[in-house]
Amino acid sequence: MVASDPWTLIITVEEEPDSLGCLVRFQQLTLDGATADLHERSYTRLEDALRDLEMSYGIAPDQWTELD
Repeated sequence: MVASDPWTLIITVEEEPDSLGCLVRFQQLTLDGATADLHERSYTRLEDALRDLEMSYGIAPDQWTELD
């Protein structure tokens, strides 16, 4: 999640079953919690997705939170 004013960006990474790839979902929320924008991007490898997100959003490798 990238918190900002007047919006918050939630980034969800979902691994694809039986594959090394993943789907990354970007959901932009307004201050009242409504979805302002939603889009997805597929990656062939999870490592590529994480590296791209870390570089694009300034996220350090130790800042990821894994939710089960």
